[in-house]
Amino acid sequence: MRKTLVALIVVAVLAIISPPAHAWVPNGLKWPTNVYTVMLSGFGDNWVKSCNGLVKKHTGIDLSLSAGAAIYATYWGTVQAKFWSSGDPQIDWGYAITISHGYQTSGNWWTSTYHHIDPVVNAGDTVKRGQLIGFVHYTSAFPTHLHFGVRDSAYSNIGNAGALPQTACGGYPAFPEYFKNPWHLSYMP
Repeated sequence: MRKTLVALIVVAVLAIISPPAHAWVPNGLKWPTNVYTVMLSGFGDNWVKSCNGLVKKHTGIDLSLSAGAAIYATYWGTVQAKFWSSGDPQIDWGYAITISHGYQTSGNWWTSTYHHIDPVVNAGDTVKRGQLIGFVHYTSAFPTHLHFGVRDSAYSNIGNAGALPQTACGGYPAFPEYFKNPWHLSYMP
């Protein structure tokens, strides 16, 4: 209970002092869970995997959640990708989905990504802000968590990435590319 309260206070302070979101990512997003929880890994944290010897950087935040916790769409959009999370083949990572969000009148598009989930939506489905999109998947070797990422650009395969190299490598652009720190965006109930 105390950890949850501390996490909630931290989120409230960050919301007050955070810089405004890029014009493409609107204010008033829905937090992807019903609770504010402890962050296991932050935006830009180093990953042990590397590209040509360079440490990759985390493109989202990892939120500590129990297996089966509900996950919600952060905004209206269309599910662009549903795929099995890659990584160590010895570990059951669960699925990931990427949702494309945008404004038809302005042509401004952005994406949100949710890794380590058991989705209840499929590629091509339209979702609403706050709609149930899946449940946290039990990962077999790490603390169970949700990876939540936001990318301030139209959908591409890069939007599915959980980490990017520090410099362009292996067909991937350098971190942060168009990824944004989810803690610095504006959320409403």
